[in-house]
Parts: sequence; C-alpha cells; structure tokens
Amino acid sequence: MKKLALTLATIFLLVGCNNDSKAQKISMDPSSPYKEYSINDTKVSNLLEENILKIEAEKYGFDLKTSSAHMISLKKIGSYGSGDIKIIAFLNSKGIKAAEDKGYININRVVSYTCKFEYSYKTDRYLWTSDYPYASTSSLF
Repeated sequence: MKKLALTLATIFLLVGCNNDSKAQKISMDPSSPYKEYSINDTKVSNLLEENILKIEAEKYGFDLKTSSAHMISLKKIGSYGSGDIKIIAFLNSKGIKAAEDKGYININRVVSYTCKFEYSYKTDRYLWTSDYPYASTSSLF
C-alpha cells in the first residue's frame, strides 16, 4: 500500500509539474515579482493586436500612429484561444470632441484599457469586448 501511494505521488508530481517547454522566459528586472514569458504564437498575436487596434481606433477616434496594442495574456486550449490585449491610445480630434460633448475632459489625450478576446484556430475568426472608459458616452459609433 505504501509503495502504491509513493508511486502515485511521484507520478502526480512529475506529470503535474509539466511546464510548457516552448515558452521562453524573458529576462526582466530582478526586483519585479512577475514572471514574463514570450508568446509562442506570434502570428495570431500580431493579427489580433493589429486588427483590434485598427477597429477600436476607427470606432473611438484614436491616432493610429501613436497608439499601440499589447497582448498581455494568451491561453490556448485545443483549437480555442482566449486572452487579454492592453491598448494604450492617444485620442485624435474626433475622440476628444466625442468625450467633451458628453462632459468628459481628458487633458492628456491618453486612454489605457483592456480588451478580452476569443480566437478560433479552426476558422481564424475572433471576437472581443473592451472596457473603453468612454464607450457609453461616445458618439462615434
């Protein structure tokens, strides 16, 4: 009985601690408590970052030249992927006007928010939701 329990515990530890061997740890600041890993699927990462930023910029009035999107998490299970993209955007004149018309004044023109996405590896289609702070007040959409 003890041998069986010991064998099961050993197998559980070895299998349970199986890390993603493809993920590469990125060198980082030693004082930071966070671990950073590279994104394995850069094709999907770039596709989602570029397209979501482009559509959000058209919808809310961002300056595309100075705004950026950054994938902060990607979890792939089978042919399904999900995660978060952080957008740091600079409002253009349309975005500022839409915010000011509804009573919001953004002095520095910078907006930072997160989009949650879902991606199908089978169909290459995706959808997302964003927590854009002026979404309910924007007259651009």
